[in-house]
Amino acid sequence: MPVPSTCTGVLNYATYNDNIATGGKLLDFTLGIQTLKRHNFQAILDLRTESEGAKDEEKAMAQYGMNYVNFPVAGPPTSKQIEQFQNLLQQLPRPLLVHCATGPRATMMLDAAQAAAA
Repeated sequence: MPVPSTCTGVLNYATYNDNIATGGKLLDFTLGIQTLKRHNFQAILDLRTESEGAKDEEKAMAQYGMNYVNFPVAGPPTSKQIEQFQNLLQQLPRPLLVHCATGPRATMMLDAAQAAAA
C-alpha cells in the first residue's frame, strides 16, 4: 500500500517513495499515531536523540502497538551509521515513516543510504 500524499499530525510530512514517508516530530502523539495507523503505516523509524523527545514517543508507540525503532543520529552520519540505517530499512515493514525533529535529517539519511547502495 503506498504512503499517502498528506498526513496530518506529522510536522513537514512528505512522501519519499511509494512506501516510505519522511517528516518531523509528531505534533500530537495521539493524533499523529491514530493518523499513521489509519493510513496503515507499519513502522516508525525515529532519528531523534533522547533529548529531542524520542523516549516519550517510544512509550506512546508501544501503547498503540506500532513498530517503533529509535536510531539516533546527531550531526553528519558516519559510514557505519549509514550501513546500520540501510539494514534497518531492509528489516522494517512498509509503509514506513522515517522522521526526525523537523524532517531534513530523515531525508538526508534516506538519500545517503540510497547513494551508498548505488
